[in-house]
Amino acid sequence: MENTEQDNNLQLNESEIKDLRKNQTLLDFFNRINAGIIIYYSRVIEYSNPFINLLLNNDIEQSLVGKSILDIVADDYKDLANNRINRLEMGEVVETIEETLVNIHTNEKIEVILSASPIILYNRRRIIVVIYDIRDRKKAEKAVKESEAKYRTLIDNASDGIVSIMNKRIVYVNKRFEKMTQYNQDEIKDKGFHILFNTEELIKVTEYFKISTESSIFETEIIKKDKTTFPVEWNLAEYYIGTERTLLVFIRDITQRKSNEMQMRLLSQTVEHSPNAITITDINGFIIYVNRKFTELTGYSTEEVLNKNPRILKSGLTDNKVYKELWDCIKNGKEWEGDIQNRTKQGSIYWERMKVSSIKDLNGNILYFIAFKENIDEKKKHEVQMLYKNLNLKMLSECYLALLNADEENELGFSFCEIAVNTLGFKLAVHIKVNDEVEINIISSYLKENRESIQKFENFIINNLNCSIIEALNTDSIQVCKKDTVCSGCSLSQDMKIFESLIVVPIKVYSINTIILLYSDKVYEFNTENVKLLKEFSNYFALGYEILSEKKERIRIESINSIEKEKLRIILSSIGDGVITIDQQSQITFINTAALSILNLTYDIIGKNYFEFIYFYNEIDEKISYNPFDFIDLNLNNENVKTKYFFYDENNKRRVLKIASFKIIDENNNFAGIVISIKDITKIEKIESQIALSQKMESVGQLAAGIAHEINTPMQFVGDNTHFLKDAFDSFIKYIKVIEDLGIEFCQDINYKESINKNREFHDIEYLLNEVPLALDRTLVGIDRVRKIVLSMKSFAHSSGKSKTLSNINQGIEVTTVISKNEWKYVAELTTDLDGNLPLVYCYLDQLNQVFLNMIVNSAHAIYEMQKKNSEHQGLIKISTRTANNEVIISIEDNGIGINPEIIDRIYDPFFTTKEVGKGTGQGLAIVHDIIVNKHGGRVDVESIVNQGTKFIISLPIGDYK
Repeated sequence: MENTEQDNNLQLNESEIKDLRKNQTLLDFFNRINAGIIIYYSRVIEYSNPFINLLLNNDIEQSLVGKSILDIVADDYKDLANNRINRLEMGEVVETIEETLVNIHTNEKIEVILSASPIILYNRRRIIVVIYDIRDRKKAEKAVKESEAKYRTLIDNASDGIVSIMNKRIVYVNKRFEKMTQYNQDEIKDKGFHILFNTEELIKVTEYFKISTESSIFETEIIKKDKTTFPVEWNLAEYYIGTERTLLVFIRDITQRKSNEMQMRLLSQTVEHSPNAITITDINGFIIYVNRKFTELTGYSTEEVLNKNPRILKSGLTDNKVYKELWDCIKNGKEWEGDIQNRTKQGSIYWERMKVSSIKDLNGNILYFIAFKENIDEKKKHEVQMLYKNLNLKMLSECYLALLNADEENELGFSFCEIAVNTLGFKLAVHIKVNDEVEINIISSYLKENRESIQKFENFIINNLNCSIIEALNTDSIQVCKKDTVCSGCSLSQDMKIFESLIVVPIKVYSINTIILLYSDKVYEFNTENVKLLKEFSNYFALGYEILSEKKERIRIESINSIEKEKLRIILSSIGDGVITIDQQSQITFINTAALSILNLTYDIIGKNYFEFIYFYNEIDEKISYNPFDFIDLNLNNENVKTKYFFYDENNKRRVLKIASFKIIDENNNFAGIVISIKDITKIEKIESQIALSQKMESVGQLAAGIAHEINTPMQFVGDNTHFLKDAFDSFIKYIKVIEDLGIEFCQDINYKESINKNREFHDIEYLLNEVPLALDRTLVGIDRVRKIVLSMKSFAHSSGKSKTLSNINQGIEVTTVISKNEWKYVAELTTDLDGNLPLVYCYLDQLNQVFLNMIVNSAHAIYEMQKKNSEHQGLIKISTRTANNEVIISIEDNGIGINPEIIDRIYDPFFTTKEVGKGTGQGLAIVHDIIVNKHGGRVDVESIVNQGTKFIISLPIGDYK
């Protein structure tokens, strides 16, 4: 025991014992087993469990570790023990024997059954000894010999079931066994022990009985009387009554233990598959276990972190005070919970919420620390967003109050400086102006903690123009200057040691160079959210300047003439849309002046039923009621439903009204009524009509030159032919006169016929006889062409009035192609494929003619743009009509330049154009969309490929005249 070699062996194995204890499952098993466990090497005990400590030490707090194995063996057994130890160290397997051990403190001899086996553990052959206390059994055997009654009493009151088996038959069971199996003594005595087992278990038990000659433990399942089974642990002893071999079986119900073991396995699986990362460290903080989620979270494998300190995850961003607080807390057996920033193996930073607690033994000693880690990156991001959102809202509220209360520039500046310090967390805020000579004028400042005189800072800023201020003036953007990176002469130099950062925020107000300087006592994190917050702050400040300027201007105006102000107030109160509110019972609860005026009503209508007093007219002058409840019920998306109605004013003039209705929702999200908005759009409608007419007239004007050219050509040859006919008739007249003269003078002359022929030849009578009819035909063709052009122009310009009529769409297209010919004939060929069976459409034909004209002109312009890129390009415009699904479909297709996909969604926007300045109004397609969609309830679809062409498809409902 006291030799140096043994001490060295013990010292060398302490780390191995520590590793052994890391196996919590094995340790728990050894701690729970109802038997003594000893592991020794070179006869020195390295491990002893609580059972054997209690048995041989009478003090569970002390162990046998460090003692010689022979120290616990009784003197009369030491020779036998020494022999067995030698055999075991040589690797032999020795028999299970009864032996007497000695209590270290009391020298009491203790009889045990001892089983020892060599094992290889951590590359060394060690001996594991399993020891069962058989003192009770020995006493029981002695009691049996001394007194049958005493024996039975002991057996019957044993905590374990006891069965005596002789020649494979049960000869005795105790009360505990009867309770376990529900068999009584009479029912089971002299029965074969096979009735307690199923076939598979019986085979194992039979083999066990054959080979077991010493007390040993065996687990199996027993069948109860009701045929159910339960797990048991057998402790078998063999003895002889005379020459008969008798087996005494101690049976312990291990149902609860099995359940506990199952729970342990389930707990182990739960921990391994926990959604949270879990680490277990020893009391020195070295990792002995991590679950799968830990490796996923950190990127470290289990092998990389075992026996390492968790500090390998430290990011350096968490204050060391947090780690000290954590360690102090858990060392005292308390639970710690907090948020820490860690770093993965790959170097990325993440937030985790960690909860650390201790695992203690039965005596309250800390064995391990277990940490549960939850990745809260998303939560932190959300918290940061909410923090900035709340801060922004608070700042907005404070700024709003400042804007309301400030009457002077210095008041506004002081309020915003105060907000910067008290709400945004800066230490000092200074509001300054910089003039053209880059001289600073301090407007106001705010310093919450007067550690030094505010005047000193103001003087310092004035005398030391800061580099960041210059940068902000030049770039008009927020600048940050840190103390450890400042240039010489910067305001963060020696005289301002209490500050770490200076943030310069320019305020964009007209041409004024105004800036707010924000000083922080910590390094300012210039992230996206902070920049956004400061920009909002700057915008509010700039808004304050504007409001202040407007307020001063308003005060100036009001001071000049309060009467004019009152007039203005009256005028403003008279302007606007009519507004009516009704409750759930249709009672009018409010009506404004504009609504009273529009509907010719008086204020006494308030409190009366809406449907009894409010009415409108439809397009055919039928008196109708606008029911806002119907529109709200149909409005599934809770959007405004807008409808156009008509009304006659006090002068009996027809007014066009646009009505919108929407729900009123109370604070409990319940329906509380309806707001009806009435807008008089008579002038707007008139203006739109004028714009449409103006567009049409502009188109007509653009075509005028072309139409004149078209008319000029036939008129030219009509004129030429007319002159020709005039000359021809002159010749005919002369010819006839000559004939008449000759007839009188030479009627008796034999050469009369020859003279006539010469005269015909002289006046080219044969030619005139051939050409005059042709000239007359061409004249008629030209006249007819002029007639068609004029009729087409007349038809195109003809207004449909305010009513729709059944119209021939094909005729409208043909008319439009004729009058627009001068726009397309030089750049493209125009072909039509018009359905001869096309039904008449209930429409405004003159408006549709305007649509066709705009589309044809656009196609011609698109082809021209394409020909500018490729002079050989042959332009083609195709127009077709057909019928489908009770609609007339008009297709207008060209092979022009096409429409860029980036702007195709904007082509119907008013005033949007891709043409050069002066070559497009941006109204053409806007008018097309308005006429087709709004006025005819149709659709306009477009398909376009850049450099290949565009196809517009117009779908018009045929309509019902009735």
